[in-house]
Amino acid sequence: MSMFDAERPVLVITDFIMPNTDGFAFIRQFRAKPGGNEIHVILHTAAMVNPAMRALAQACGVLVVLEKPCPPHRILAAVDEALRSAPRAAKVSAELDRDHFRVLADQLARKVQELEEELSRRRQLEDTVRTVQHRLLRAEENAHLGSWEIQVGSERGWWSPEVYRLHERDPALGPPTSAEILELVHPDDRDRVVQAWTQAIQTAQPVALDFRTHDERITLRHLHLHGVPVQDGAGAVIRLEGTLEDITERKRAEEAVRDGEAKFQLLAENIRDVFWISTPTVDRIVFVSPAYEEIWGRTCASLYQEPRSFVDAIHPDDRDRVIANFQNLAQAHWEIEYRILRTDGSLRWILDRGFPVRNERGEVTLSCGVAKDITERKRAERNIIESQERFAGVVNTAMDAIITVDADQRIVLFNHAAEIMFGYCAAELLGQPLDRILPERFRRAHSQHIKAFGETGVTSRAMNALGAVSGVRADGEEFPIEASIAQNGAGSGRLFTVILRDITERRRAEESIRQAHQRMRALSRRILEIQEAERRALARELHDEIGQVLSAVSVNLKIVKTKVDRTLWPRLAESAQIVDAAIEQVRNLSLDLRPAVLDDFGLESALRWHVERLAARTALEFHFDAESSVAELSAAVRTACFRVAQEALTNVVRHASARRVWVELRQLDAELCLAIRDDGKGFDFEEACRRASRGNSLGLLGMMERIELLGGRIEIESSAGKGTSVRVQLPLTAMEHQSEKGAGAAS
Repeated sequence: MSMFDAERPVLVITDFIMPNTDGFAFIRQFRAKPGGNEIHVILHTAAMVNPAMRALAQACGVLVVLEKPCPPHRILAAVDEALRSAPRAAKVSAELDRDHFRVLADQLARKVQELEEELSRRRQLEDTVRTVQHRLLRAEENAHLGSWEIQVGSERGWWSPEVYRLHERDPALGPPTSAEILELVHPDDRDRVVQAWTQAIQTAQPVALDFRTHDERITLRHLHLHGVPVQDGAGAVIRLEGTLEDITERKRAEEAVRDGEAKFQLLAENIRDVFWISTPTVDRIVFVSPAYEEIWGRTCASLYQEPRSFVDAIHPDDRDRVIANFQNLAQAHWEIEYRILRTDGSLRWILDRGFPVRNERGEVTLSCGVAKDITERKRAERNIIESQERFAGVVNTAMDAIITVDADQRIVLFNHAAEIMFGYCAAELLGQPLDRILPERFRRAHSQHIKAFGETGVTSRAMNALGAVSGVRADGEEFPIEASIAQNGAGSGRLFTVILRDITERRRAEESIRQAHQRMRALSRRILEIQEAERRALARELHDEIGQVLSAVSVNLKIVKTKVDRTLWPRLAESAQIVDAAIEQVRNLSLDLRPAVLDDFGLESALRWHVERLAARTALEFHFDAESSVAELSAAVRTACFRVAQEALTNVVRHASARRVWVELRQLDAELCLAIRDDGKGFDFEEACRRASRGNSLGLLGMMERIELLGGRIEIESSAGKGTSVRVQLPLTAMEHQSEKGAGAAS
C-alpha cells in the first residue's frame, strides 16, 4: 500500500490470495483513497472463479478477471483493454462487505477442504514412509547391512540405526568424527582404510574394502564398506554415501572352510590310507591322497591321467570281481578286499570302502572311498590260523586236561586228555554246562568263583591258585584235581580256559608223606624227651654217686695227711687238688646236663641262673629282664625254652665277639615270648641254614625243631656287623597239649 501511495498507478493487477490479506480487501482499501476509483483493476487468481466471485469483482470495479494459468498474450490484451476503457466505479461499502464475506467464506471452505485432503494425503504418505523406513530398518538389521553418508570436509555425517548397532554406539551421540571413526578401525587396517578413502575422494571412484573393528568395549567384528562418491556440478566430490555390512559370520565361515581344507589336506597327506574322490562313472579322478604312491607303487599323476589305470595293478584272480563292484559304485555303500601287484613284483592286500555323494536333489555327483593296505592284517590272520592249528595240536597232545568255557560257562573246547580224565568224548560235552563234570555240592560256588575271576581283570592264575577241587567222571567217581585258569576277550565274547591235572596219586603220596612226617615229629619229640630224661638221670648219677665218691676220697686224703710222714704231704696236697678239680668238673657237668633249678624253681630262675653263671665266666655284659607274671609252664615248654636260650647264649660266647647281651622273657596275650640279642659281628643266616640242611649246624637245626614241635615260631635275624636276634613265640594254650600229644605218640 505504501508503494501504491508513492507511485499512484493507473492500472493494478492483483491476486485474490495474498500472504496477509486478499485481493478484494486490497482493492477496497486503495479505492477508499483519493483518486482510487480512477484506477483500472485486473484480478489474476488461481482460486476457483464462481458467479459470486465475478459479481464481487464487478462490484469492486474490477475490469477483467483472469484465471491461472493464463497465457501472456491474454494478459497483455486485458491490459490494453483496461487502459483504453474508463474505470468502473465500485459499489457502496455495505454491499461490498456482504459480497466479499460470502466469497471469502466460500474460498475458505474450499481451502479447508483442500487442506484436509492435503493433510490426509500427507498422513498416508507419512504412514507409507514410516512403513518403508521400518521395513528398511528391519531389512538392514536382518542383513546386518547399514547405510551411511558423510560430507567431504565435514566432521560429521549420517548413520542409519544399523551402523550404530554394528559399532554398539548410542544413536543419541550422533555419528562420530573422522578421528573417532578411525579409532574404531583395527590398527592393522587403518592405513588401508585411509588410503582407500582418500583414493575414492580424489578419483571419484567407488570404494569397497573389508576391515576389522577395534574397540575393547565391543566384540571384534569384520565389516565390509561400500561407498559411492557424489559430485557437484563442477565434478568435485562433495560427499560419500554407501553401506556397511557385518561380514563377521562370513569371515568365520571362510576361516572354518580354510581351516577344514588345511586339515583335510594335512590328513590326506599324512594318513597311511588312500583317500580318493572320483566321478560316479570313475572317468575322472577328483582327488587321490599321496599314500597311493606308497601303496600302489604308481604315481598319482598317472592315475589322474588315466583313472582306470588302477585296474592294471589288480591281481588277475580278483580283477573281474573288483570291476563288477565298481560298476555299482554310485548305488550304495560298498566294501571289497582284493590284491594288487606292485611294479616291484610284491603283492599287497587292499580293503576298499566307498560311498556316493548326493546333491540336494538326491543325484549322485561324486563317489568317495578309502583304500587301506591290510597286507599285515592278512599276514597276521594267516599266522593266527597257523597258530590255532598249532594250538589245536598242542591241546590235543597235552598230558593235562584242557577245557575252555564261554561267558555262560558252557564248554567250547574239550581236549583228548580231558576225555581220558573224565571218561566223556568231546562231542558229548561241547555246548554243555561245566557243571556236568563237577560234584553237585561245588557247582554253585565254582560258578560264582569263575564269574568273580572274570570281573577281576586278571588274565591268569597259577596252577595252585585255585587250590584243589574235585571232578566227577562219567561213571560217577569223584576225584581230586588241581586247576589253573586263564581268561581272554571281554563281555559276551569272554572265554575261560582251565588246565586240570588229576592229583589222585599225588594226594596219596602227600598223605603218606604227611603221616611219615607226623611219625617223625612224634619220634623227634620222644627222642628229646628221652634225651632230657637221660640227661636228668646222668646228672643225678654224677652228682649223687661219683660226686659223693670223690667227696669221700677228698676227706680220706685229709685224714691220711695227719697220719703220714711230712715228706708225703706235697704229694697228698696235689692229690687233694686233683680230687677237688674232679669234684668241680663233675658238678659243672651235672649242671650242664640238667640244672636242678629248672625243675625246682622254673624257667625264669633257670634263665637268670644261667645268665649269671655266664657273666661270671666271661667278660660279657648281660642284661636280663623277665616278667614275674609268666604263667605256669609245662616241663616240655620249660625245657625247650631253656635249651634254646642255652644254645643261643653258647653261640654268642663262642662266635659273636659281642660286648653286650640282652635276654627277655615276656607273656604277650596267649603267647610266651623269649628274645635273645647281642651286638656282635653277626653271621650269614641263609648260609647257616644251608649248612644246617647238610648236617653241619645241628645247634641251629635243634633250636628250630624244638620250637616247631611245640607249635611255636622262632625267628632269627642276623647280618654282618649288626648282631644277632633270636625271637621265640610259643602259644600258651597249646603248650601242655602239644607236650602230652608228643609223649603219647612216642609211646
